[in-house]
Amino acid sequence: MTEEERQNLIEQRKKEQAERELQYDLNRDLKIQDEINEISGIQEKDQNKFTVLAIIFLGTLIPLYVFLFGFKFIFMVLFGPVLALIEVDISWVNTYLHILIWTLSVISVYRERSVMDDILEVFF
Repeated sequence: MTEEERQNLIEQRKKEQAERELQYDLNRDLKIQDEINEISGIQEKDQNKFTVLAIIFLGTLIPLYVFLFGFKFIFMVLFGPVLALIEVDISWVNTYLHILIWTLSVISVYRERSVMDDILEVFF
């Protein structure tokens, strides 16, 4: 075997090795993608739509109650005595806060996306 034939053989083996490695990498990537697709299919099949909607509803209702009524409580602590002195009654605010919170929660369920997501996107 001459030196030239040996070089050709070495180059041919390098090419074959590179092709085998490429094929192995492609097969591995396809196998991983198939497993991901299978797992997502199982998750979608086992996912209960009503549970997701309940989580969206409560995930909107509870934080809004905590935030809005917490804000109202702080407002009343800071400005309540002054409002009482000038005889301003803001007890009607509770009713509108309840209506606002429940309406936003129902809208979130209808959209299947929480209104809290939109609020957080605006500020962050």
